[in-house]
Formats: sequence, structure tokens, C-alpha cells
Amino acid sequence: MAKQQDESAKRGGCGKVAGIAVIVLAGVWVLGGIAQRFDDAETAGKLASEPAVQATVAEILTAYSANELAAKDRFDGKVLEVRGKAGMIIEGFGGKPIIALESADGSGTINAGLLPDERSRASALTKGQDVTVRCARITASLTDPTLLDCRLPVAANQFM
Repeated sequence: MAKQQDESAKRGGCGKVAGIAVIVLAGVWVLGGIAQRFDDAETAGKLASEPAVQATVAEILTAYSANELAAKDRFDGKVLEVRGKAGMIIEGFGGKPIIALESADGSGTINAGLLPDERSRASALTKGQDVTVRCARITASLTDPTLLDCRLPVAANQFM
């Protein structure tokens, strides 16, 4: 009988540990969501208030191809307004919309990851449509630039 109680106590202890782990993970998930909403609001403020460096998809691709370090000096840490043609429009990680921006001459593409609240505007785009995105960040890996935290215009020449 004592042996059965010892085994039951061991199983109960494992259950408690698993329960605590679930609670901790749920807390991390909730806090992560709150932090993301704060980050998105901060990014939206930056996009609305800071002046932007204007460029086309072709200009960015050429700059990164020619000299990635010089391109980073020119574009990193700045709000960018990038013009191109809408290519594929997909849902990325976490449900965020992504637009493949194509250069006017068809020579290359840059992906633009939009903020989550841009979904309805992205849904209204059509492939081949001229698009300008206003982005808070750019990153590159192996000379493949990617625009992050982007917004689409609400009206002509107006970003929110």
C-alpha cells in the first residue's frame, strides 16, 4: 500500500510540474502579444512622424548588389518609402501580410512585411498594381534585402 502511495505521489508531482509549465508558457505567450502590440504602436508612430528616404525596388537591389555595407549606411535605421509593382501577396508568419514588390523593369523583387493591421489594405491590392510602402526597417541576408514593419498609403501621399 505504501508503495502505491509513493507511485501516486510521483505521478502527482509530474502533473504539478506540467501544470506549472503550461501556466508559465501561457504567461509568456500573453506577454509576448502585449509586447508585440506595443512594438506595432511604436512603429506606427515612427512611420507617421519621421521623414522617409525614397527609393525604388531597383535602386535598393542595385545598392545592395554593388556594396552591401554602403547600402546599409544609406538605408539602415531610416524610414523608407519604396515604390514598385505588387507581385505575390501572401500571409506570412503570425498572419502578417507580405507583398512581393517587383521592380518596374522586372529585374528583381523585394519582400515587404506589413504590420498586422494592414491586412485589409493588402487584400485590396492586385498583382501588377503600382504600390508604395512606407517601412520602418530594412534587413538583408546574402544581399537579399527585405522591408519590415511596413504600411500602405491610406490616400494619395498619405501614410498613417
